Amino acid sequence: MATIETVSHKDSRLPLSGLESGHPLVTLQSIWLEEIKKDFCSGRILYENGLQSCLYHHLRVTLGPDRVYSEPFNREGDLNNSVPDVVVVEQPSEGLGRVQLVVEVKYRPWKDVTKLEYFDDVTKLTEIAKTSPEKAFLLRLDPTDGKFTGPGFHFTDDTLYVLALIGARTGRTITAMRSNLSKISFDMGDRFWLLSGWAGTRDFKVSKMPSLENLA
Repeated sequence: MATIETVSHKDSRLPLSGLESGHPLVTLQSIWLEEIKKDFCSGRILYENGLQSCLYHHLRVTLGPDRVYSEPFNREGDLNNSVPDVVVVEQPSEGLGRVQLVVEVKYRPWKDVTKLEYFDDVTKLTEIAKTSPEKAFLLRLDPTDGKFTGPGFHFTDDTLYVLALIGARTGRTITAMRSNLSKISFDMGDRFWLLSGWAGTRDFKVSKMPSLENLA
């Protein structure tokens, strides 16, 4: 799996080492450093659901509607009742498709936070990462009866997990992030990525965990 150094908006054209140019994480990097930063700095992202909507919109426009899903999983059993905010898939030519990205969103730009406010997001990603690759999931609904339908998608060792955070750059925020992210850095290794945006400095970055020093 790929490893890269942290990149910021100043070098957003640099490719993610080891990933093909068409990989959705490369697309997400560009969206985060350019479109999301622009949306936030212009005052168009008001709440957490607004950040999720912006990410979903830009990914869907860039990758196509068949590859991007917003909260797609069945809440009554799939993924231990966890529902990720945004999922990007690779459409199958035949058989099962692959889940490529799982994105969880957190938006706390103007207030101090505690560890508990990040714990659920971190826990959700770690639990989803434990999903057996042998289990397939249906992500679409049949509009006639509301039941889930094919094609099926499964998680693999190449599935990447992303926490997309816009927060206040304070000591308590960084302490909370360090505490929770350090719990998963060993288990998930380079499958976990952090998209960070700090309200005070308007500094937007993409980094691979474990790189906790990048929060400072």
